[in-house]
Amino acid sequence: MGTINNPKSISKGKVVKFDKTSADNYFSFTIDSPGNVVLASSYSKGEDSDYNFYDDQFNYIGRYFGDGSTTKELTKSGTYYIHASNSKGGSFSIATSNENILAKSISKGKVVKFDKTSAD
Repeated sequence: MGTINNPKSISKGKVVKFDKTSADNYFSFTIDSPGNVVLASSYSKGEDSDYNFYDDQFNYIGRYFGDGSTTKELTKSGTYYIHASNSKGGSFSIATSNENILAKSISKGKVVKFDKTSAD
């Protein structure tokens, strides 16, 4: 976990677990350009989780309370912070709308095969 002075850096798309100790559940992530960030929270043993969002100056910019997903528009590039809390602990992941999407070109009449991974 991370403290407000030393937040844990998280990667987009990776599930982050946090414990029931609210004081050390600070996380940071960086975006290269403005866009939407999706936070997906997991079910936390019957209790909703509370997520507070802060900008690079630790100004409060929003909150999500629940277990599900929410989208937050971030208007500038840079580092952002999330404070997660739940008296039973929990987990979440983030994804951004400004990531590059890789696609293969296909031709009419050709069979396209794909595997079970959705990332590629």
